[in-house]
Amino acid sequence: MVEHAPRAPIRSCFPPSPTGYLHVGGARSALFDWLAARSTGGQFILRIEDTDRSRLQEATVEAIFDGLRWLGLQWDEGPEVGGPFGPYVQSERLPLYQQWAHWLLEHSRAYEDFSPPRVQGQQVTATGKHEFREYRDLSLSERAARHDAYIQTHESAPAIRLKMPLDGETVARDLIRGEIRWQNTDLPVDPVLLKGDGFPTYHLAEAVDDHFMNRNVVMRGQEWIPSMPLHALLFRAFGWDEPIFCHLPLVTGADGKKLSKRHGDAGLHEYREQGYLPEAIVNFCALLGWSFGDDIEIFSKEEAIPRFCIEDIRPAPSVWDMDKLLWINGQWINHRLTLDEFVERSLPFLHDAGLAEDAPREYISRALSLEKERVKTLAQVPEATRFFFAEPSADASIVTLLKKQGGDQAGAMLEAALNLLADADWSARDGVVAAIDAVVAQFGVKRGVPFGLLRIATTGRTAAPDQADLMLVLGPGRVDQRIRAAIDARKATGEG
Repeated sequence: MVEHAPRAPIRSCFPPSPTGYLHVGGARSALFDWLAARSTGGQFILRIEDTDRSRLQEATVEAIFDGLRWLGLQWDEGPEVGGPFGPYVQSERLPLYQQWAHWLLEHSRAYEDFSPPRVQGQQVTATGKHEFREYRDLSLSERAARHDAYIQTHESAPAIRLKMPLDGETVARDLIRGEIRWQNTDLPVDPVLLKGDGFPTYHLAEAVDDHFMNRNVVMRGQEWIPSMPLHALLFRAFGWDEPIFCHLPLVTGADGKKLSKRHGDAGLHEYREQGYLPEAIVNFCALLGWSFGDDIEIFSKEEAIPRFCIEDIRPAPSVWDMDKLLWINGQWINHRLTLDEFVERSLPFLHDAGLAEDAPREYISRALSLEKERVKTLAQVPEATRFFFAEPSADASIVTLLKKQGGDQAGAMLEAALNLLADADWSARDGVVAAIDAVVAQFGVKRGVPFGLLRIATTGRTAAPDQADLMLVLGPGRVDQRIRAAIDARKATGEG
């Protein structure tokens, strides 16, 4: 039987390290933390874990904030919003970590390592050398003497290491994986908790912050399972209640390998620039280890809240499928966004392409309404709608397309359409269609022939939205001008 999470409000925490931009894997973790809090009436905390000073990139802190807000994952406590357990940036909490590292020292649950600093910084495995263990059980007087001498020699304090159990096993429970056991002889040997410069390691800072911020459910990626026994032992060393641990399933590429850049593990800002909607990213990320149920795949984060339960997260790896993400994005554009929302979000892409900058909003809306159910990303909108805002090229390539579409009668049919459309009723679609049908009757051709000729003449393309609809958006003036330009292009190449 899998242990169930408490139905009391969950205080979840997303703790990114500002060592790079927020990627989709982090977005999935943040989303599940947000859903866990929202579904139980709890709080979603944002904590910046910046104690790894060698890899810190200050600029990415704002990018993390921006990425979460773009996804709609507003935090209840954290940087910029405050809260009762702040500060929420680890580099601003150093005295707290130092206090509790020394508490462990005073209670003989940790010890000072008097090895040279360069040795203290080395990773030590269970099978490696660990001479520093000779310092585990020094007397108070010997420890004090070594402490003073160390500071004089190295001009920094000695590191503090956790006293790991020397035998037996450590047992901890993961919410979705059940009980996990480790032989203590296989665990890291007395890991450093506080470095000589006063900065904590990840493990100490994580445990202290989780306790004092009342984080009662810890969700993080499967790759952190090896750290689980150490964190459990730290909570036990302090005598604190352990949070519930829940390690989220690994996200892989289609080849089953850990998600990487080539699979689509891009920064959120890259997906944003490619025209993906935040709703689609959230929708897709929610499916990476969880299911909405009832065979429903398109849903909002708000719709997921009443259904979300962390016990329902599946431990099996999930695949980052770019084709499915594109499909979900298309579903959101085609069916969930209103036309006004679609237009508003498309405008930056249009303007970046030098399009629609002076066009009336009503004209833009009418133009984009014809492509709303055809495009899959916002980045596709400029090219898909270009002919509404820029004149198509009336050159030799157009002449070739016209000849292929209408043969020797292409010019005559365009001339006829020009005249019939000039007298058409443009107040309704039927009036435009009737004029084109008159060309069909006059030349005895299939209906698609004159429609195709007019599509090429008015858009420069062989594929576009419904011809009558797009002509109504363009209006009689633009249509007349473009047909004439196509006729003149044919004449200029001797086809007229």
